[in-house]
Amino acid sequence: EDIVGKTIEFRAYNELYNTEYSLTPSQAITFQLTGTYGYPYQPVTLTLKAPTNCSLANIELEVGETVNVLDYLTMTPADATLPLNAQWYIEGDNAAVDFDEANLTMTGVKVGMGSIAVDLGADYLIQAEWHVTLRATAINIITEEFEVNKGEDYKLTRFMKNTWDAAQAYQLTPLGATEKVYWELKNDGIIEEVEDDSYWDPVNGGTTQIRPYFINKSGTKVYPPNNKWITIKVNVPLDNIFFDFEGSVIYANVGDDIYQRLIDHLVFDPGDASNQDVTFSTTYTNNLTISGTSAVVKAEGEGTIKVTAADGGKTAEVSFFFYDPIKEVTFTKNPLNIDRNTSIGDVEILIANNIVESLPDYQEGKISVSGVLSGSGHNADDLWEVNLTNTELQKGTATVTVTVGWYDYSTNDNGTRVWGTPKSFIVNIGVSLNGMTVTVTPDTSDPTKGVITLTPDPADADISWADFPVKIDARSDFKDWNCVTIVDNGNGTFNYSSEVPGKYSILPVGGSSTKELNIPFKSLQAKGWQWCSLPQTGLYATNDSGDNFESFFGPDLAEVRTQFEEVINDPSWGLFGSLLNYGIQQAMYKLKMNEAHTGFLMDSYGYNIWNIYETARLDPGWNWIECPYFYNRLLSNAIPANQLVKDMVIISKSDGSAQWDGMKWVGDLKALKRGQGYILFLPGTSYTRIMMNDETLMPQGNEDGGSSGAPRHDESPWQYDHTQFADNMTMVATVDGIIDFDRYTIGAFVGDECRGEGE
Repeated sequence: EDIVGKTIEFRAYNELYNTEYSLTPSQAITFQLTGTYGYPYQPVTLTLKAPTNCSLANIELEVGETVNVLDYLTMTPADATLPLNAQWYIEGDNAAVDFDEANLTMTGVKVGMGSIAVDLGADYLIQAEWHVTLRATAINIITEEFEVNKGEDYKLTRFMKNTWDAAQAYQLTPLGATEKVYWELKNDGIIEEVEDDSYWDPVNGGTTQIRPYFINKSGTKVYPPNNKWITIKVNVPLDNIFFDFEGSVIYANVGDDIYQRLIDHLVFDPGDASNQDVTFSTTYTNNLTISGTSAVVKAEGEGTIKVTAADGGKTAEVSFFFYDPIKEVTFTKNPLNIDRNTSIGDVEILIANNIVESLPDYQEGKISVSGVLSGSGHNADDLWEVNLTNTELQKGTATVTVTVGWYDYSTNDNGTRVWGTPKSFIVNIGVSLNGMTVTVTPDTSDPTKGVITLTPDPADADISWADFPVKIDARSDFKDWNCVTIVDNGNGTFNYSSEVPGKYSILPVGGSSTKELNIPFKSLQAKGWQWCSLPQTGLYATNDSGDNFESFFGPDLAEVRTQFEEVINDPSWGLFGSLLNYGIQQAMYKLKMNEAHTGFLMDSYGYNIWNIYETARLDPGWNWIECPYFYNRLLSNAIPANQLVKDMVIISKSDGSAQWDGMKWVGDLKALKRGQGYILFLPGTSYTRIMMNDETLMPQGNEDGGSSGAPRHDESPWQYDHTQFADNMTMVATVDGIIDFDRYTIGAFVGDECRGEGE
């Protein structure tokens, strides 16, 4: 009765496989208390669904997750019945899962793994793996930079699989998460992924980036926060270094910095070696200075340069040859002056020898000549050679341009010929001076002036007039006087003038002979009467061979009076008087001129003017004396004090008078003027002699600032005509009431007509 109404289960048993199956009836059959069916009018169909093929999938579950293992069992047909006597087996970390064999469920307890198998009978055993995982929620980078050598795939793979002892690439959250980690690589050819991330190979040197990620339950890639990457530096170790200079030699010039050339010709094996830092050194420090990233050639020579690699200390050497080329020549002379008479061959030698530097055999030089000379040249066997196309020389200028060439080794190993900056010097083809002719041309109106002209021989000779100054000899009797004033016109002509007569010599100039220069005495006479003097013996009139008054003054002469004699030039009767045939070399005159007159007297005896300082006799009373000087002289300097007599008086025609008080001159007359005469009063009863001081011992030039020449007289309010009545009267008087600091004019009258004046 306990099973009445319950469903009947049908089973089949396979004796061959010892396998028991459940049969599926076409309808439900239950137990009855009394028989109902009897012989069935419709048989019950029992269906056996035994599997013909079974497979078991790997089971992956999370900690705490429960799964039905039948969900991982696949049978053919799909609705086949699992044998009722199937046996399940769990192996591995049994503590990681809780397996409910009755319900065929598996619950993850902790992370672990193992195998699961089901025995379907007759050794029909189906197996699979189970994994209990802890799903990650985040992934973080632990090592941000990792260094590996090219080809060290084992090291890189272990790092990326988080199994490298020295460094972990990443960390999953939570700890122990078993999420599968994938890698994203920069596609730059430095790292290759081999066989579907079974390992990674660093195939090229350089720096790249990688980053890990996992795929969450929803299928989304989860990357490290902040888009962070891991930097992978792939080093390429250096095996060897060497230089690839042609001929294993580096050539350079002094001053070159060859550091970059050394770098450019340094070969690394392998070529992509990561550390290509090297250090250059040499024991030939006199030739090369190496410092940091420069290697400057100091001096010509040969030797070796060593290079040492920072990676492994590997070394290599290269030989060097250093040159010190001449890049610019210098010249002995610039300009180079060559005479027109020089032969062409000698000119070629002179031009070549003017170049100071000779070139070493590894250099070249070239010369071009243009201008009045033309040609070319070069350097051969350390010597300069010049070839001119000229057949003869002509005056003018030529330019010689010298260019030096050398090899620039910065362009290629054997160097490239380069030419420096051309440098030139001037060649002056000139004409030498054979001699110089000196010509003296006096001024026709005033022979105390004139022009000195220098004429070179030949006329086109090359001279600098500054090298040909004209100098006049110093007259010995005038010591350091500059008797003749010279003005250089700068073109070989010189203006000269002088107030000191005499014969001078122009000193030799440029090979010329001594030239004589004659300076006459210049006499200036105003119209009318004046007291005047002329130099004494030794002078002659330039316009006549005679020396009388007429020959010198000509028709301008009206009358001449000395102290005791006279000559008159009458318009009707001509000349008559006691001085008719007497010369002009008397000391003192009164002259009356019809017209103003300028005359010139020449020294006829050479360099000295004779008797100009001869002693003159003074008689008691009035004496006429001359002023023998070429310049105005102070009265105190003109007459020696030891020849003066107390109360001696000297009177001028128009500049007043002075009296010697025994110590000094007192009065208006301060100076004796050139060309004028004076009256000197000697007190007492005995005569004496007087001689003027030697003017050559005095300084050159006027001492009172007055002008030289004929005397003058200021007009008085009485309109006295001194030219008409100059010799009417001489009055010597004392005027009572005259105060010495006042000035008066004294007049002598005949009736109402003034006939004479004094001051």
